[in-house]
Amino acid sequence: MPVTLSPSQARRVVQSVQTKKRLSIKDEFQKMRDLYPSRVGTKANFLIIGPHGSGKTFGMQFAPGPVLIHSFDSGGLRCIEDDQISSGRIIPITEFEGDTVVAPFAYRAWEKEFYRLSNGGLFDAIGTYVIDSFTSFAQSLMNEILKARSRKPPMIAQLGKDPDIVPELGDYNVHQKTLAHNLAQIMSIPCNVVVIAHLNIDKDDTTGRLYSSVMMDGKKFAQTVPTLFDEVYFADTKGVPPNLQYVYRLVPKSYYPARSRLRKSGKILGAEEVQNLARILEKSGYPFEDKDLYTT
Repeated sequence: MPVTLSPSQARRVVQSVQTKKRLSIKDEFQKMRDLYPSRVGTKANFLIIGPHGSGKTFGMQFAPGPVLIHSFDSGGLRCIEDDQISSGRIIPITEFEGDTVVAPFAYRAWEKEFYRLSNGGLFDAIGTYVIDSFTSFAQSLMNEILKARSRKPPMIAQLGKDPDIVPELGDYNVHQKTLAHNLAQIMSIPCNVVVIAHLNIDKDDTTGRLYSSVMMDGKKFAQTVPTLFDEVYFADTKGVPPNLQYVYRLVPKSYYPARSRLRKSGKILGAEEVQNLARILEKSGYPFEDKDLYTT
């Protein structure tokens, strides 16, 4: 049955509603507007995809320094100029290289080191943090997952048998969720972030159309990775030696993925830029100069 209020009870209900604190719409909108500028324009995150020899690692010498590179690709930092390393502007960490499914170690070593540096505030002093490459980083995680699930590669005498190290659906699920968490943590640090990845080109079985993605285990998540970044650049070359140029493509071309939120409808950056992240950030109105170098 409906409840009937007396006139006095009705007045008290109305007074109670009227005396409740109401939000100032103007003040609330102003708080929202004030919050937005404080969270943008201070750093950027980049996914740089490209084939071998396209300048992906070499171009990190032109990112705001100091540049801390966590390298997972064996020998991948040989292209960095010696003076960049000796000056302390480029800080190459190679202890994560050489991971294998037989003896995985890199992912756990990286996880421990990354959170140590993050919790200790080191990234406040870093201009650009680089993962090189995400392809090998993702593989090291899969190696660790297989190890944790007691998967073992076959012995030499057992090479004719099906190996236990082929990832299964449950492995891919853990892999995908962990990588998504890793990327969220990496991109939350207070400096520019660059994730380098190798390029995979495949063909759609139905349409025959070529498409590209990040080279890694798990095709579905490989297609998702670029959506997690603001800037997705395709590293490419133009011309031939001695006039060879290294460029970033900021818009799609053919089957190559690319996207830039810094372009702002093309008013600042072009569809193609020289491989110089500091210059790209400067043109976009972001901090681009090196931070103080701490050297002995």
